[in-house]
Amino acid sequence: MSNGLRNLTALALAAIAAPAIAHHNPNVHFDRNQDVEIYGTLTDVKWRSPHVQLSVVVEDDDGREVTWTLDEDSHIALTRRGVSREQYPIGEPIRVAGFRGRRNPNSMFVTNTLLADGRELVAGQSHGPRWNVPLVISEESYQRTLLARSSTAPTGLFRVWSHDLTGDLPDGVVRGLWNDNYPLTDYARGVRAGWDPIADNPFMYCQNSLPAIMDSPAPIEFVADGGDILLRHEELNIVRRIHIATEPTGSPNPFGVSVGRWDGETLVVTTTDIDFPWFDQEGIPQSEDLQLVERFSVSDDDRYLLYSVTAMDSAVFTEPVVLERRWLSVPGETLQQYACSWESDHLQR
Repeated sequence: MSNGLRNLTALALAAIAAPAIAHHNPNVHFDRNQDVEIYGTLTDVKWRSPHVQLSVVVEDDDGREVTWTLDEDSHIALTRRGVSREQYPIGEPIRVAGFRGRRNPNSMFVTNTLLADGRELVAGQSHGPRWNVPLVISEESYQRTLLARSSTAPTGLFRVWSHDLTGDLPDGVVRGLWNDNYPLTDYARGVRAGWDPIADNPFMYCQNSLPAIMDSPAPIEFVADGGDILLRHEELNIVRRIHIATEPTGSPNPFGVSVGRWDGETLVVTTTDIDFPWFDQEGIPQSEDLQLVERFSVSDDDRYLLYSVTAMDSAVFTEPVVLERRWLSVPGETLQQYACSWESDHLQR
């Protein structure tokens, strides 16, 4: 077992008894089939990533005060949509709705919030507006507004690329990276069968790796650095160096060592030395032999970054696995400083 794998395993085991939040995947702690709405007094706000966390005191049917603990989108996502910390005044009433916690019935992943100024905030996990108010803030409206304001038309690979929230997805195109099924070895099936989404999930504790970080909803940016290329990820402020003009250097780490080349207008990147225990967030492992071949190309209309990655790992897959997704060019978008914190008051979820 590599040092990085030992460290991450130890971190996960040590965190079993610690409070935690779901990172990327609210299904771990929350039940999408249990929609709930509460109205109470806001008593605390933690303005951070990967989720803004709220504490709300609600009076139950017996007249007792009950504290609810709530997860919203990240502070970066809210700020992009024009929502500030001031929209959550401590001591004032607040109305929220979302998915109830699986373990703690007084926790919630928020899909709809009635803000202090009367606007409704709609999260990406929501089915749409909930209340009859004149102004609604959503992920889709934010990107559409930014696109409409744009007077520039950047071209080529070297720019910021965003998770596509507009809803304009052609048939057969999905936003996410993952496949429904994988050709797993007996070893990999056994590991996945024993996967604990809390104890074994380093993603919840501000850890990430390749290929999983390519599924992030946060933007990415390509930057030329001499003859090399830097791939900057907003999530966790990760910077990957793609060696083209320089000799590849570096020891095994969660993002590996990457070597790039140009195939016409397509950037092809081969990455090895990836030191991380998990391939995805559903319990598929990965070994030190994992090799990824990524292909980045810009669509003919210059709006989209098209991405595919071929994963080869004989210990885990019986044949190469291909994953695909795309990003949208949103002129004017910039990467923000990502300050991840997994500490939470969400006990016994």
